[in-house]
Amino acid sequence: MEFSKAFIITQIPELLKEDLFIKSILGKPFALHHDFKNSKTYLILDKKYDAFEISKALTGLTLMETDLPHEKSKLLEISPYYEIELDSKGKTLSKFSDFYKLFFDKNSTITFVFYPSKKEDVLSLKEKLETTLSREEIRSNKQNSFSSFRFQNESKQYDLFYGYGKRNVLLSLLNTVNECLINNGFSYTLSILVKESDENIISYLNSKVYFLETRLINTSITDINFKILNNKNSLPFSEQKLSTSIFFSDHISLAKPISTEFSEFSGDLLIGNYLKESISETKEKILLQSNAFNLGTLVTGVPGAGKTSSTMHILKELFSKNRPYLGIISPTEEWNYFGMELNMFIIKLYKTKLSLPFFNCPNTTSKEKFYENLAMLLSSASNAGPYKNAMEKCLLSAFSKIYNKTKSPEPEDVYEEIIEKVIERHGKRTNTGIKLSKHGENIIAALEPIRLMLKKEQFAYSKGVNFKDLLKNGVIFDLSEVSNSLKPFFYSLILNQIYGVTEEFDTFGDKELRMLLCLEEAQLIFKDEDSVASFDIMQRIQDFRKKGIGLFLITHNVNDIALEIRRLCQLKLYFRQSPDSAKMAFNDLILSPILFDDVVEKLKLLKNGTCIFTPILINNEKREVSKSIFINTLKYFPKKITSNDKIYENKNPKTTIKLLNNELLPIPNKLIDILYLEEVVYTSSTDQFGVIETNDLLKDKSCKLIIHGEKKKDNIHFKIKGGIENRIIINS
Repeated sequence: MEFSKAFIITQIPELLKEDLFIKSILGKPFALHHDFKNSKTYLILDKKYDAFEISKALTGLTLMETDLPHEKSKLLEISPYYEIELDSKGKTLSKFSDFYKLFFDKNSTITFVFYPSKKEDVLSLKEKLETTLSREEIRSNKQNSFSSFRFQNESKQYDLFYGYGKRNVLLSLLNTVNECLINNGFSYTLSILVKESDENIISYLNSKVYFLETRLINTSITDINFKILNNKNSLPFSEQKLSTSIFFSDHISLAKPISTEFSEFSGDLLIGNYLKESISETKEKILLQSNAFNLGTLVTGVPGAGKTSSTMHILKELFSKNRPYLGIISPTEEWNYFGMELNMFIIKLYKTKLSLPFFNCPNTTSKEKFYENLAMLLSSASNAGPYKNAMEKCLLSAFSKIYNKTKSPEPEDVYEEIIEKVIERHGKRTNTGIKLSKHGENIIAALEPIRLMLKKEQFAYSKGVNFKDLLKNGVIFDLSEVSNSLKPFFYSLILNQIYGVTEEFDTFGDKELRMLLCLEEAQLIFKDEDSVASFDIMQRIQDFRKKGIGLFLITHNVNDIALEIRRLCQLKLYFRQSPDSAKMAFNDLILSPILFDDVVEKLKLLKNGTCIFTPILINNEKREVSKSIFINTLKYFPKKITSNDKIYENKNPKTTIKLLNNELLPIPNKLIDILYLEEVVYTSSTDQFGVIETNDLLKDKSCKLIIHGEKKKDNIHFKIKGGIENRIIINS
C-alpha cells in the first residue's frame, strides 16, 4: 500500500503555531514532503478524509489534492534525535526552518514522516533504555548493547550533546521518552527520508541531529507506505519537540525571492556567479573587462560581510593579468599576507626602516600643484572644524614660500614655516612670547599630529624612497600601529604622493588599466561631502578614467562616504548593510522602485560573500550600464606567511654638547633645554666637564639649545644638530 494522498498546502495561516498543526492531525500518521526546487510543501496523509478534518480543525489552512512526482531513487531513512533549543526569551526554536534558505532552487527534497506511537511501545522502549544505562554503569568502556540504536560517527555526533559521551546521550533519550509518558502517551516517532545522493542535505542533518539509526530504501517516495516506516524501536517525540520539526515553505522570510534582470557578461575577469531570484547560485558567470574598473568601484558592507576578501580577489586578478601600478592603504594588517603572496612592498608606517619623504615633491610634478594638493588634504584631514579654511590658507602661504626655494625641503623647516604663517596671520610676538587669537590656537592644535609625526625618524627627512618605485612594484601601506586620530593625516600624506605619480600619466588610458588604488575605510578622508578632499576626489575620479587608473573605495556603510562620490563610482558591490543605511543603499542601485521594500530587507540580511552588484558592460568598445543584480562573489583568502620583518628600533646616534667659556674651560652644572619643532625634547645639566650626551635627537636635524641664566631674560639660544658633537662657547 502506497502513501494514499498528497496535498499541496496552498494557503496557511500567517500566525500558525506548529503545535496547533500537530493537534489538528488528531493522532493520525502524516508526512511533510519539501520540494526545494519548486519551493513547495506537500502534506501526505493516509486517508483523503483526513484532509477534510484537518482543514476543519485549522481555520485558514487550505489544501489541494495533487500527485507527488514519481522518481525512483535510493532513499536514506534516518531516525533522528536532538535537543530542544531556546532563544534568549525562552521561546522554542524551529530546528530545520533554514532548509528553504539553504537549498532553495536545488534539485533536492526531504520528507519528514510522523507516525503515532502507542503507549505500550513507549513503555517498552523506556525499559530497554533503562537496562542499557544500567549496563553502561558497570561496563562504561564496552560497546553499547542496545542494538536498536547504532551510534554512527560517534565522536562528531557526540559534539551535539556537549561532548559528553554515550551514557549522557542515553540519559537524554530516556528523558525524552519520559516526557512522552507525562503527556499521557501522546507522541510520534519521526523518520527523515532523503535521497542517498543528496550529500549536502545529509551533511546538514549530521550537524543538526543525532543519527540513532539509518537504513537504505531502494524505491521512490510515492511507493512507501506508513506501515513500512512504523518502527516500534524508534524514539518517540513529545508534542513540544515534535513541533520543532515542522516548517513550511510559506514561512521563510529571509529567502524571499527578488527577480533581477540578467545580462550576458563577457570579459577576462571573473567576479562571481549570478544568484537567481537573489537566493540560488547559478552557473551564470559574472565576467567583466579589466578596463571597466577605471570607472571607480565602491565596495561597502558591514564587518564580516565579505567585502575585503572579494576585493582581494578582484585586485589579485587585475594585478596578475595587467601588472599595473598598485597602491593599497589599509588601517589594519589584513592586507599584509595578500601583499606577501604577490611580492609587494609592505610598509608598516611606525615600524619600517625606510625613510618616507612625504614633503618631497617629485621632479616630474608641478610644485604648485603638489603643495596645493598637500594643503587641501591636510586641512581636510584635520580636526580644525570651522577653522579648516583658515588653516588651509596658512598652509598655502607657508608652502608657497618654502617650495619656491626647493622641491625637497626639510620637514622641520616646513613645520616651522607653517607656525610662522599662523603667528603672522592669527597672532603676534610680544616681549614675553607669542599671543595667538582663537583661530591661531585652534590651527596650532590641529597641526599637532604633524609635529608628532615628524618626531619619528621614518618621516623626519627630505630624502628617502621613491613612491613611484613602490607603486610600480605594488605597495601596501599598513597603518595598524597608527592611532585613529593620526590615520587621516597619513592617508592625506600618502594620497598626495600617489596623486603626484598620477600626474605623469597622459589622458589616453581610457581603454587601459595603468594603476590601481585601493583605500580601506575610505571614510577616514572622504566622509564629509563639503570637504575639499571630497570635492577633489570627485574631479579625480573623472580624470582617472582617461588616465587608466582604477580607484577602489571600501567602507562599512554607504552613508560612510559622500553621496557625490558614490554617484561617480560606477561599479558598486553592496554587501550586507546596517539597518539605518539599507534604504540609502537602495537609492544608489539600478532597480525597479517596486522592489524597494524587498531589497531593503534583503540588504540587511545578505550572507557573507553575497552582494548587489552594479556592473558596467563593454560591448564593441562601448560601455553600457547594466541593472543591479544579486551575485555570489569569488573570494581570496591569503595564506599566512611568516614575515622576517624586524620591528623598527630607534637607534639615534649620540649627540654631544660641550659648553666652554672664553678660555675654553668647561662650564659645569649649567641647566639646558633642547627643543625640536618648538617642543622641549630633552632637559639636563652639564657634568663637571661641561658635557651633556643624549640619544634623543635625530641625526642631522636642527634643534634649538636654550642655556638658562639666572633670569629668563638671561637665557641664551643656539642652533645645534643632532647626531654630532656640538661645541658651544659662551662669552663671559
